[in-house]
Amino acid sequence: SLKWTRRQLHTSRTFLNRRSANPWNAFVSKRLNDYNKDRGVGERMRLPAFIKAHQAELSSEYYRLTIGQKEALRRSVMNLRQSRVKIVRANPKALQKDVNATFNIMQNEVTRTGLEGMYLAVRGDVEQYHEPKLFYTSKVASFIKDVLGMEPKRFALKLESWVKRVVMNYENYERKIVETYSIAL
Repeated sequence: SLKWTRRQLHTSRTFLNRRSANPWNAFVSKRLNDYNKDRGVGERMRLPAFIKAHQAELSSEYYRLTIGQKEALRRSVMNLRQSRVKIVRANPKALQKDVNATFNIMQNEVTRTGLEGMYLAVRGDVEQYHEPKLFYTSKVASFIKDVLGMEPKRFALKLESWVKRVVMNYENYERKIVETYSIAL
């Protein structure tokens, strides 16, 4: 069906890795935090040991909770997840690693699904380190060659040069470039 096909095309494995909030985990975590509240760093109990030591007590207490209390625990986990600060990659090397990882995931998804397509990403700034990233299937490569009359890699380089649009500043050219570096353009 059309609905199934859209779901398959627009949902990847990376989006499915997020588990839903679990009231049991929230309950046990809260009890563990209460237990460790007044203890020092070396005296705190870890989660597996805490569950093993208090399994019967935790289970009976959890099963006595009402549906509303369990829902409140689930909502507290969801609120915590939403309030977490997302890490922004501020340096170019981290951005390069992020781009490489993202492209590997996308390439695996296209290979897994058997779709025909192309992914292309270029630098938007001269401060970014990564080269143009390009993934394409054989049918897309022949399309670019036939319709645009160029190789896919050349197309990526043309796109990068069009996106960056570096503006040269010739103000004080003699002093800043020729005298400093002994280079004439």
